[in-house]
Amino acid sequence: MNKSVNPTVRLIFGIIFIVVSVFALFQSLTVSAAYSLANSEDGATAGAAGLVFSILMLVIGIIFIAARKNNSRGFKTATYIMCVIGFLLALGAMDEFSDMIIYAILLVAGVFFSNRTTRIKDSNNNNKPQMPNTNSSNNDSTDEILKFKKLLDEGAITQKEFDAKKKELLNL
Repeated sequence: MNKSVNPTVRLIFGIIFIVVSVFALFQSLTVSAAYSLANSEDGATAGAAGLVFSILMLVIGIIFIAARKNNSRGFKTATYIMCVIGFLLALGAMDEFSDMIIYAILLVAGVFFSNRTTRIKDSNNNNKPQMPNTNSSNNDSTDEILKFKKLLDEGAITQKEFDAKKKELLNL
């Protein structure tokens, strides 16, 4: 069994991030425009932080879609770093732009769940259990025969395969 990410989860969160980033982008531009029209400098930083945050979220969404089957440590590290930067931006702009914390929580949850590894079956084994290794000199013949008997009882191997392994292990 290999450890891998679920590409479907990354695809779903990638799409969600892109859609939400578009909403955050328009909301940030609206906040910036409203504060500019009111000649207030308080909201300028919130609008700029929202703009940078929405671009970060858009980039993470595109990366998740483009590299959804990538399981490298560098990929995960890069998305975690962008997530932390986005979360810190959201915390800083939370006073004037209260929706940023909701976007930030969505970003953190999405990056965490998308980068989580799960065990998947090896595609080369055709859903058949692996035969125990009998080439090692440290293996006890009795234990090996019991393992093969268990596989036989589970229907994973045939009686003929069991008999052949038993003869091999007992040197008959």
